[in-house]
Amino acid sequence: MRKEIIGMGLIGVTVFLWSMIEVITKLIHSALPPMTIAYLRFFLGGLFLLPIVISYWKKVDWNQVKSKDWVKLILLSFLGISCTFSLFHIALYWIDASSTATLIAMVPLFVAPVSYFITGERMGRVAIVGLLLGGAGVFLIYFSEESGMRSITAVGIIMLAVFCFSVYVVLMKPLNEKMDPRITTSLSLLMGGVMMIPIVLLDGAPLIRPMSPLSWIYLMFLSFIAVGLAYLLYFIGLERVQVSTGNSLMYLKPMIATFFAWLVLGDDPSLVRIVAIFMVSVSVFLVVRDKLVDAKKKIRTGKD
Repeated sequence: MRKEIIGMGLIGVTVFLWSMIEVITKLIHSALPPMTIAYLRFFLGGLFLLPIVISYWKKVDWNQVKSKDWVKLILLSFLGISCTFSLFHIALYWIDASSTATLIAMVPLFVAPVSYFITGERMGRVAIVGLLLGGAGVFLIYFSEESGMRSITAVGIIMLAVFCFSVYVVLMKPLNEKMDPRITTSLSLLMGGVMMIPIVLLDGAPLIRPMSPLSWIYLMFLSFIAVGLAYLLYFIGLERVQVSTGNSLMYLKPMIATFFAWLVLGDDPSLVRIVAIFMVSVSVFLVVRDKLVDAKKKIRTGKD
């Protein structure tokens, strides 16, 4: 029991750190373009995790890893890191931090149907209710944004980013079975950051430019803490609990991010926004709960 408590605590810290990403990113938007922030935080975060790759490299049976697996890892890194977070940072330039965090937290809702169509993983009635509730929450977020078509477009961009990341999560599972997930994730973050460089240059943004010391502190936090350390704690935590159980804490992200946005940025969420955040949080909880119940049934059946 102590092992599970430590695991959930570490993942809880991870979710807390991830909940600060949108707010901290807003604080350095005046110093760096969105695409530059996106590339730097994953490139530097991937470098931070390289020692993990080195330490776990010998523990993998590389005879079973084929060249096509490396090609798949590169393509998925482009989809799940380069594309996803390029879209994320572009949208965050237009939409407020709390709405962005709410939409990003919908990954478990997208993973459920993506898993169903790609791998045939079933969805229970509770999960379907959760999906419908989450869709209603997104609909409310549209109405809670008051800055016109740019914010509505941003919501659409975020939803596309969430879809890309959901496909990435589902298709990475077979690779994680062949390689250690610490290795695949660390390499994926680094490669995804590197593959953002052409996107940054095509966007006309600089790869880096002089900033104030405070902006550098914010960037280092995003890279080493919110990406590097957070992913490290995440994987250590997942060693102690079931993946579905640990990821259930993700539904806390919208509420924590909204609090930080209010505290740091002065974002005062409307009643509609609060209701939307609550609906999306509950919808994620329902989907995760359905998976937990299904997992427990499979365990009982196996034991029987």
